[in-house]
Amino acid sequence: MISVLLREITGAYARRTGELATYERIANPWGIAGWAPESLAGRETSNPALDLIGRLREATLCAPSDLPERVPSPKIRELERS
Repeated sequence: MISVLLREITGAYARRTGELATYERIANPWGIAGWAPESLAGRETSNPALDLIGRLREATLCAPSDLPERVPSPKIRELERS
């Protein structure tokens, strides 16, 4: 599973550019459905398409490694505890 660090990235974008980075402002020019960034930001984990991650990365001017974060599945967490 992947956690998309969108809140952190939009905050960094706003500090870097001085522009308010709303999810709508990020989504529309890049052909991303308006609900997608908000949906990703509201979830602890998801399986977003790599194309979506790529577009969000371009829209927020971040490095490829800044946006996704791997989150172990509950089964893997259980195995790691054993």
